[in-house]
Amino acid sequence: MILNGNSIKQLIKSINLIENANLENVHSASYDVTSTNKILIIKTFDCPISFVDVKKIDNLYEEKTINNGYNLKPKECILIPIREFFNIPNNLSAHFRGRTSFNRLGLILSTQHVNPRI
Repeated sequence: MILNGNSIKQLIKSINLIENANLENVHSASYDVTSTNKILIIKTFDCPISFVDVKKIDNLYEEKTINNGYNLKPKECILIPIREFFNIPNNLSAHFRGRTSFNRLGLILSTQHVNPRI
């Protein structure tokens, strides 16, 4: 089942489903997240990456402020932190999908599955 906009608004108000939510970002069956003014860029490295050591993975990124925009280079991958924090209850899950307007610009956004909190 997919929640409609009214259900999303109700859950934002009753259980703080989305912290820092802007109710104007709720649509018929979705919520548009908002980005911060920071991005994370992968640093250059020349050693093997350990997928076990999460701290080393986190240290592979350099944070940059982008108050005046950012020129994304071909084949460059960046992470964009969002302003919202999601409190997904045990009876729901969520999916992040890129907007088609970004796809039309040639940007590929990875989809993400959000598990409920346990």
